[in-house]
Amino acid sequence: MAEVPPVLQVSAGGTAITLSRTDIEAMPQHVIRTSTPWTEGILTFQGPLLRDVLARAGISAADGKKIQATALNDYMVEIPLADAFEHDVIVAIRENGAYLPIRKRGPFFIVYQLDEPQFAEERYYSRCAWQLRSLDVR
Repeated sequence: MAEVPPVLQVSAGGTAITLSRTDIEAMPQHVIRTSTPWTEGILTFQGPLLRDVLARAGISAADGKKIQATALNDYMVEIPLADAFEHDVIVAIRENGAYLPIRKRGPFFIVYQLDEPQFAEERYYSRCAWQLRSLDVR
């Protein structure tokens, strides 16, 4: 897959914005240190909170019930909108300090604190969409 400009489409109710990696990096950054089912060892992921990305698009917890996250390869997963506002889920742009390239789950990767017992189950693993290209709140 060829590298594409790292942009993320965020939409709700027919209104959409495009955020560049620079836009996302300008937001307050948070760190999650966790292991995942797809990697070895503990990794450090960095990026803004998912709720901050949604807020940048003017989206609040009252604007829907779910987020449809779509990856560059058209993988789609529905994430309860409540997850963004009740948990510190991030939209990672870095892994261990380096930008996430497409071939390594980038340019954007939804990350939960998977080492916490409440998130150590398949439903949360499936919500960790990588190669993220869009978030659509419905």
